[in-house]
Amino acid sequence: MINDIKCLINTFSKEDSFSKFSNGGGPEHNMNLIPFLLHGAYCVWKEDPDFLTFKPVKSLERYLEDFIKE
Repeated sequence: MINDIKCLINTFSKEDSFSKFSNGGGPEHNMNLIPFLLHGAYCVWKEDPDFLTFKPVKSLERYLEDFIKE
């Protein structure tokens, strides 16, 4: 899910076509998927926080906690 978010943001920032990843849809429609992907990643992480053991998990944890508080 995190890789999908990265690809969406990267494609959006370069103003590339989304058709090679999503087979259509405008940028604004594809960017609407990001909150749902973040929520899905948070749910997976909350269920089993040890499924990823590398350091970026801590920064993701802080980001998601701040995102949910807002």
